[in-house]
Amino acid sequence: MKKNPVELLTTREQVGLLFLLFLGADLCFIVLHTINSLTPVWNNPLLNIEKDAGYSEIYQYLKYFWASLLFFVIAVKTRTLAPTAWAFVFLFLLADDALGIHEKVGGVIARHLDFIPPWGLRLQDIGEVIYALCAALLLSIPLGLAYLQGDRRFRRSSHHLLQLVVLLACFGVLVDLLHMLVQTGWRLQFVLAVMEDGGEMVAVSALLIYTATLCLRKGEPPHYSPLAMLQLKNNATFSGSA
Repeated sequence: MKKNPVELLTTREQVGLLFLLFLGADLCFIVLHTINSLTPVWNNPLLNIEKDAGYSEIYQYLKYFWASLLFFVIAVKTRTLAPTAWAFVFLFLLADDALGIHEKVGGVIARHLDFIPPWGLRLQDIGEVIYALCAALLLSIPLGLAYLQGDRRFRRSSHHLLQLVVLLACFGVLVDLLHMLVQTGWRLQFVLAVMEDGGEMVAVSALLIYTATLCLRKGEPPHYSPLAMLQLKNNATFSGSA
């Protein structure tokens, strides 16, 4: 009997393999960045994962766009408005990343600050952290309203998505701050930069795969934490708790 796409994406191995396809693409960009930065083989700035509008950044933009589009599809399939809250979150992340809003607004905030930041940080860094906190607060309003009005499926999937958003924030904010704090040793600086941008790429890939799984399951969340996608032990359907 021929299996439908929903069945194909509900097993540990199959969801994990789909994630590994995106992870493989992320790792390719990281390897190309490393070769481009540390060897004389290439000198192409577009291979730099830290560069805005580089190849890896465009790939990130596409993942944000796809995730947003999938949430609109989920809203249509479930005939509810709650999933559109997550769609707008991903559209915001896309706009912020593509337009460098956090850097621009962080700079504006920094110009209104008048103190010496601790630990060698710049006022720009403090401004970007303030912006990130304000953005998180603003985004939590529509998400919170959607959560209160959403059904069991939306609430459960939101719990899972928040795990991955926190993972994304750890790389985008905390590792970024650590990168700014480390002022010596180009090797450590390079490793932290790769951890920051490479970690963001992997986190967004996980968000996209989880969103695709939700879409194919018509909004029904799988019975596992999205962080378990890396475990490829057997083909059995996930049955663990969230």
